[in-house]
Amino acid sequence: MFKKLDFSFDDNIKNKILKVQKFIDKGNILYRDESIDCKFKQYEEGTDEDILSKQYSNIYPAHKQVVFPLKEIKKYIPLHIRQKEEPHIHWQVFDGGSIIPPHIDRMRQCTINVYTQISNEETIVYKKNRDGCRLETEQGLITHESFVPEWLTEIGRYKANLWDFYLLNVSIPHAVINMTDKPRISISYSFYKTSFEELNDLIG
Repeated sequence: MFKKLDFSFDDNIKNKILKVQKFIDKGNILYRDESIDCKFKQYEEGTDEDILSKQYSNIYPAHKQVVFPLKEIKKYIPLHIRQKEEPHIHWQVFDGGSIIPPHIDRMRQCTINVYTQISNEETIVYKKNRDGCRLETEQGLITHESFVPEWLTEIGRYKANLWDFYLLNVSIPHAVINMTDKPRISISYSFYKTSFEELNDLIG
């Protein structure tokens, strides 16, 4: 599900991160969602896709993944974990006021997130009671497997503090609610081959 870790950055790397974060808008973008991308195609009335698209139309967040330039932050993940799988490192930026609906990531198994700018947001994790749906936008993009709350049972939630490290299982439904107008920024160490359970065992 999720786990707060005892990992930490030293003050020197924190200062470096905050300096480069000021120029995050100039970084190389790996992936971007704009609000225009989240206008869904029309679905037949009463279908699961219709129910899902009506609930979440126009609230998918403006979101982007940005290349993280400081290679030395790899060493803050213990070597025996990196020997199992070298994580992909990038920034995650979500606009203020965003609701990231319950979804399962398409490719990642789990992630270690480090929160470098917080906005009182909550991360919520669920057990799925049934399969979700993937929606198609008017621009032809396909969403993650997504859910409405009635298809899920909440099993936990957390509110991260600045510089917290959290291990999060993104292969099960999870959501984020940001209640302020301030963007949330995190550094993600993404694992595509190693499951949450395997990584949790390695961390101990």
